[in-house]
Amino acid sequence: MVGWLDTVVARFLAQEGILSEAQLRDALRSLDAGGEGDLLADLAARSLLTPAEVEAATARSRTYRARQRQAVLLDALEARGVSRGQIHELVTLLDFAPQGAELRSLLTTIAELDSEAIAELEQLTAARLRDARAQALREAREADFATVARPLVGCAVISERALRLSVLHRSERTSWIARCRNKLSQAHDASELFADEDEEGFDLFGLSPGHVVGDYTIQAPLGEGGMGRIYLATRPDGEFVAVKTLRAEFAEDEDHARFEREATILARIAHRSVLPLLDQGTSDAGIRYLVTPAVEGEPLNEVLGRTPRLPRRQVFALADELLAALEAIHAAGVVHKDLKPENVMLRDRGQPSLLCVIDFGLAHLSGHAGADPKLFATRSSDLLGTPTYLSPEQIRGEPLSPRADLYAFGVLLFRLLTGRLPFQAKTPYAMLNAHADATPATLAAVAPDTAWDPTLQELLSKLLRKDPARRPESAAVTRARLAACAARQRDASRNSATRATA
Repeated sequence: MVGWLDTVVARFLAQEGILSEAQLRDALRSLDAGGEGDLLADLAARSLLTPAEVEAATARSRTYRARQRQAVLLDALEARGVSRGQIHELVTLLDFAPQGAELRSLLTTIAELDSEAIAELEQLTAARLRDARAQALREAREADFATVARPLVGCAVISERALRLSVLHRSERTSWIARCRNKLSQAHDASELFADEDEEGFDLFGLSPGHVVGDYTIQAPLGEGGMGRIYLATRPDGEFVAVKTLRAEFAEDEDHARFEREATILARIAHRSVLPLLDQGTSDAGIRYLVTPAVEGEPLNEVLGRTPRLPRRQVFALADELLAALEAIHAAGVVHKDLKPENVMLRDRGQPSLLCVIDFGLAHLSGHAGADPKLFATRSSDLLGTPTYLSPEQIRGEPLSPRADLYAFGVLLFRLLTGRLPFQAKTPYAMLNAHADATPATLAAVAPDTAWDPTLQELLSKLLRKDPARRPESAAVTRARLAACAARQRDASRNSATRATA
């Protein structure tokens, strides 16, 4: 008979693209009809999973089960009247403590519970878990195990970070608090976070927690650039935002122009997968700032650093949302010019979309409508952007159209699918030459272990044409063609599953 944990394992395998939903539903039906053992053992016995895949699924399901127990326990604590601050402290400690950390000692120290209260809490947690898991299993059976299609986590890749308590089961606010407290606790003193202090301790470039910029209270640093930093901050109502700052006294004209350019462009674009501008201004101390929502997630480049090659189903989903964002960007008369993994944030659970496009500091606004033209003027010798994703026309210094972003999208799509780039070069200069003159590699050449849809290769070849006029006409056209490729991939997976069970 199928157990609750089998349905968790199935959702993991489906989300990671290891097996198709059809294969997993068939396996769950067979096991529920009287099969022996558990789902992983059954799939391994039929050679549908490798030992490494069995190990990964076992580890992820074990972590998920432990996190669910912790979440139910914390819900019970909240019901007992334990303060939100104590709950946040527990979440932080559980997220970054070694697996199997002693929960009883944390409850004694943080929640100030005695042994009798802890025993009562554990009994209540066990009862609630039994009820919740039994209900989930009933729903899975009633849906004929179609629940395998539900993502196990709200992140693109099921990493250890995605299975943290703060991300998986707690609120976005809790997650931010856990992340920032962890970052702050790792520093021995403030100078490790704000290292640009002069002899008198005045921080030349940074703002310490508690500083106020406009109406926003700084909580922790999130990142930095040449003349500014991005901070996590809170509004007066306690909601989290990101505050991007520019120190006017140290910035040059181009820094000011880039800052103003980003504000102008963000104000023009309204799309759930594009970072919106909430506010802007200059503080009493002369700090220019932009305010945007605090996106809970991580940059795509960090995900690719752990998992260079994503499952195709996830790639198609991410690529569809990224193209939808590009549609909105281009409809606003904007060319991003710097589309790369670092500028694509993958969102965590419970947010309006899978990803968010950020950093419009290099973007081009066609016609400069409603903006100072000087903000969008660059020297003819300027080569702005990342060599790995630069279009040939950017390298040649030619006028840009939205098809420059489609070229960068093609490079990114190739990398997501194969784990490698379509061009190989040892130096940035060699990479620029490759974009300008070299023929891109094919999917089959880079990843011969996979059966590739010819129409997918055809689309990639068009996206990577040197002549922008020979690329797809728009992001909308590209999105439609990619959707057709994804549909063929799903059909092929279903047919493969049918043959395997015949």
